Amino acid sequence: MAGALAQPQPQDAIGAKVASEFKQCGGAAQCAGHVCADAAWADVQCAAGFVCDRQNPYYWQCTNDPEAVKKTGAAAPGAAAAAAPAAAAAAHAPNPANAAPLPTAASLAQPADVFATPRAPVPLPTAATADPFTAQPPAAPAAPAPAAAVQPAAAAAPVPEPAAAPAATPAAAAAATPAAAPAARVYATVKSGSRNSASPATLVCPCIDVGLNDPACFKGITDFCESAAAKPNMTVCEAMSLFFNDQNVTAAKIATGFFVDTCNVIVPPTATACACMDGPTTDGCKAAAVAACQAGSTICPALAFGVESNTASQEALAKYMETNCAADMVATNITFSFLDISKDDSRRRRCPP
Repeated sequence: MAGALAQPQPQDAIGAKVASEFKQCGGAAQCAGHVCADAAWADVQCAAGFVCDRQNPYYWQCTNDPEAVKKTGAAAPGAAAAAAPAAAAAAHAPNPANAAPLPTAASLAQPADVFATPRAPVPLPTAATADPFTAQPPAAPAAPAPAAAVQPAAAAAPVPEPAAAPAATPAAAAAATPAAAPAARVYATVKSGSRNSASPATLVCPCIDVGLNDPACFKGITDFCESAAAKPNMTVCEAMSLFFNDQNVTAAKIATGFFVDTCNVIVPPTATACACMDGPTTDGCKAAAVAACQAGSTICPALAFGVESNTASQEALAKYMETNCAADMVATNITFSFLDISKDDSRRRRCPP
């Protein structure tokens, strides 16, 4: 802070405005109504005990008068006010005598939980160690008998050994032996080779990979037959339309033959509809559907379309299963409805004529 400059004459002017501590009393800024200069204002007088002190060229402020403090030996009015916050802070300061160290984790630890400590197992009472809860006090010793009354103990009678159990008969032994679990049925599946992925005709391969009654098959056929760039064989496309919409077995033979050749697959001659007992979407059942349709068989629509197939095809498939799958149908309840592979109208796609 700059040194205080006493202003005895201007501050004694009659009619001057009195400014309290910390108020502006001069300067070249915020000087409206006063003479704007780097000096104390003549029309402003600091209150008793304060002088107009220069802070900078633009701001003079009323502060404590150091000369008044020296003359009176007491603090100026503003000094007591300035000392009050310090005294209050000292009153709230911690007492050094009470500044004990904070407790540590070790000092706050509780005694060990005796129930959390594993204990050695208590042995069960044995013949040599009587149960303390059921043991009776020992009986008083009996008086000894006269010597003449003591007789030698009789020899214990021999205990006969148990007779050996009769040997089990072969029939009983066979009945007691659990039957072995039947071996899992294994059916032939389609074998795939390499394909020409650049050929648009491979759009129909989902009919082999996923199934003849799958939306991916219908979409692939439509995309192939409606593609001008693919230049499809419209005779084949017409056969596909007759097969999927009219269940024509002759058209099925042409369509599935095209699928097999285009997608480079081998349909095993041992493919059988008996595989469909494990599910219509299994690889064995899908192979049987392709084989039946490629041969133009009556059971082709039933294997391909399930419940949407014609009655004649479903009846033919039921007879086929009874005749050829009797061994696999033991302890198996088969329903030839194929409900889980039906296709609704929204999934039916017609190829262009």
